[in-house]
Amino acid sequence: ATITGATAEADDILVVPVSSLEIIAASRNEYSCCSFRGAVVGLSIATGEVLWTHYTTPPPQPTTKNRLGTQMQGPSGAPVWSGITIETKRSLVYATTGENYSSPATETSDAVIAIDLHSGERRWVRQVTTNDAWNGACSTGGFNCPEENGPDFDFGAAALLIESKSGQDLLVVGQKSGMVFALDPDADGELLWETRAGSGGTMGGIHYGMSSDGDGLFVGVSDLPTNNPYNVGEGQPGIHRLELTSGAIEWRNLLPNVCGETKFLCFQGISAAVSSSPGLVFAGGLDGMLRAFDAETGSILWETNTVQEYGDINGVRGFGGAIEADGPVIAGGSVYITSGYEKWGEQPGNMLLVYSIKK
Repeated sequence: ATITGATAEADDILVVPVSSLEIIAASRNEYSCCSFRGAVVGLSIATGEVLWTHYTTPPPQPTTKNRLGTQMQGPSGAPVWSGITIETKRSLVYATTGENYSSPATETSDAVIAIDLHSGERRWVRQVTTNDAWNGACSTGGFNCPEENGPDFDFGAAALLIESKSGQDLLVVGQKSGMVFALDPDADGELLWETRAGSGGTMGGIHYGMSSDGDGLFVGVSDLPTNNPYNVGEGQPGIHRLELTSGAIEWRNLLPNVCGETKFLCFQGISAAVSSSPGLVFAGGLDGMLRAFDAETGSILWETNTVQEYGDINGVRGFGGAIEADGPVIAGGSVYITSGYEKWGEQPGNMLLVYSIKK
């Protein structure tokens, strides 16, 4: 198990999402896949005592044996590798889940789960993609790939709880499939609208997060080509604005490829979380470009390429690279961004960069 998503706190309860590295271990034919099950844990913020644990799947049981004779287990997976969203008005925790690691697929994978903040009991679950079971063996031709074999369209982004300017509450989630969904938190997650923003992919689609100003929803789309057979249509790498209450696309800004020759993976898509402040949208790309967009028109107001050397400001050689996962942080008139992410072969780097927002 591992923790990859942000924690959240309310009413003296710290809520922690639990994910796993077993999806990688499953690529070994001799590995008995899989026993991990996603979880959300409530802790006393004062003492660290575990108050409740909410598992996303039932305990795994022996199922079939793979071609090597290794015993398989299931159900498993449905990790929570995104951040946690808490709503104190309804005393609910909203968790978004990933795919199952082994068969059988469950109704809690690729889903939004609403959990009681104080008891840890499930209030409701809304699944948006059925029969998604996938692990690392599916990429390598290994024996442990479940019979569903994808589509690997889990949620990497936390749910956004937004009050529109008309006073309506919406729970909005973006998926690696390229789809955006708005749910009604007052009706057990009933679907209000759905919109395709991108074609989808193993690396998104919508990967790490969106932003909203109460009127519009700002969606970063990666659509990094990954040969995922479940993708739909042409890629739409860039920034998109959706009307919040209907999901209608108000503008798209498909970004240019400025990569040039490089030995690293480089693509113009937006996989990292998107951030916004009044009138502005900030997004960093897999190509290392950091841009500010006009929130009303989508036009680029400012941009900089963070893939460069920055000297030895603190005695360490500094250089920027791909912008991935964590998005821009806006605070005190400044924008903070990390540059350099190499997990999937992107341009490495080691910078924390700070820019001033000027009128």
